[in-house]
Amino acid sequence: MEDSKVEQSPNVKDGKFQNIEPFPEKKFSDVLKFWWGKWEKWPKWIEVDQNRSIPNLVPEGEYQVSFITHASFLIQLGNLNIITDPHFTERSSPFSFVGPKRVHLPGIALDDLPKIDLVFISHNHFDHMDEASIKMLNDKFKPKFLVGLANAHYLKDFGVDSDQIIELDWWEKTTVKEVDLYFTPAKHWSRRGMFDTNQALWGALFVKYKNFSVYHAGDTGYGKHFQLTKSKLGRPNIALLPIGAYEPRSFMKDQHMNPDDSIKAHKDLEPDLSIGMHFGSFQLTYEGRDAPVQWIEKKTKELKIDNFTSPIPGQIFKGNL
Repeated sequence: MEDSKVEQSPNVKDGKFQNIEPFPEKKFSDVLKFWWGKWEKWPKWIEVDQNRSIPNLVPEGEYQVSFITHASFLIQLGNLNIITDPHFTERSSPFSFVGPKRVHLPGIALDDLPKIDLVFISHNHFDHMDEASIKMLNDKFKPKFLVGLANAHYLKDFGVDSDQIIELDWWEKTTVKEVDLYFTPAKHWSRRGMFDTNQALWGALFVKYKNFSVYHAGDTGYGKHFQLTKSKLGRPNIALLPIGAYEPRSFMKDQHMNPDDSIKAHKDLEPDLSIGMHFGSFQLTYEGRDAPVQWIEKKTKELKIDNFTSPIPGQIFKGNL
């Protein structure tokens, strides 16, 4: 990645990437207060059945979207198999011995995946850019990796070759096997180490194949980028929207949506179906494990919304294009 491309990006100001609707960086005192707050108790372990009936490719004219864990989905359409924010390891952490620990197996085991053509990494946080998962996928499949600007060096450090990496700014497009892939805005931030805050770009993915589209929102707070995405790229058929990791609101509201925000995003995008994600795998914030799903179910029932669902690990959504 050339530094000149970062310098020329309209999304960079004073050497850092900026949101469309900027929000202040958290102070160290805010972070300490967050960590010492009141955390609801999560179960230590939940049994799930891993789905082993994943096709190598879906038939022409069909699609399949399978929920794996957290923000990880397998998206299959055309001749392309995409995995988003893959996470197959025990912890969401830079360390193997400490940090948020998963409470269930991934809904699809890495060994049961079909050949992966493309890996989408929304940003560099450890629950989305998991080094061990990336290394395993790279060793097994040698796929392409789609990331935001200034993220390629992480992948290279993980052993990914330069010619496998596609780095995009917001609204840029690449095409793989006749499938168009747009890197679109999210309202979030980035940091991998102590001194690299917002020096790599975060974002969402908009997948278009013929007249069918899937939108993966990445990690995001609520904002006008949802309406902007629809105005530029159209209404997605399927929207994958985060619904968890939202408490306390004083700390999380700018960077993570709560279920009310997720429903607003659903209304902005107007998809045929929204599927919740970013909940139930790792305890990252205060709320209980079941709280996001209970909230979504209650609110959608009140609003008579029948096309927003919260999946179980391994659940498959499929149909015709």
